[in-house]
Amino acid sequence: MSFAFSSWLNATRSLWEREVVNKLDAHIDPAKEPDPHEQYLLESVAVQVFAFAAYGAMHNAAPVLIGDLDIGWDTVPYDTLSVATPRGVVFSLANNTFQIVNDGVYFIGVSGAIAHNELNAGRVTFMRLFNVTTATPDPDTYRMATGRNSDGTPIAWFALTEVTEAEKGNEYRLEIGGGDSYSGVDITTAFSVYNVGEWREPLPEA
Repeated sequence: MSFAFSSWLNATRSLWEREVVNKLDAHIDPAKEPDPHEQYLLESVAVQVFAFAAYGAMHNAAPVLIGDLDIGWDTVPYDTLSVATPRGVVFSLANNTFQIVNDGVYFIGVSGAIAHNELNAGRVTFMRLFNVTTATPDPDTYRMATGRNSDGTPIAWFALTEVTEAEKGNEYRLEIGGGDSYSGVDITTAFSVYNVGEWREPLPEA
């Protein structure tokens, strides 16, 4: 390593460390730790750069009959946890709902298929998130198109969503419908959610 590069690296690291320490003023308790410790530097970098662990998943063990679909909305049913011990996500299989404990950016994935009657015409149906706590649907929907004379429609919905401070802990469910008519519908789906963003909660006290 050249002397010039080494000097630049040390100067850059020193500036970076001072910036991190300034951001940690509220976190460090002078009575307990008068001088910032290396641990706080590492902790700050970790929570600001790396995604924290939060995950969970649920699915149907077998196809579930939901009857007819049309312009109204039906709750997507689930009966099995795919991850036995979720982290940062709370599921209620009895209510087909989930809750995200902390705010942040999350990946949501839904895959599977619906089986239904054939029709000599193309059709569309939709899937959406519904906030049970506030009784409001998410404005974004996933569109599923069915070709004519088809008795099945695949589901492959993958998206990022941001959970705000006000929304964390709210109860959500998946809904399907809001489109054309389908009869004799059964559904098989797998739902997963996990965090992809940085930690946004206050740092724990020393």
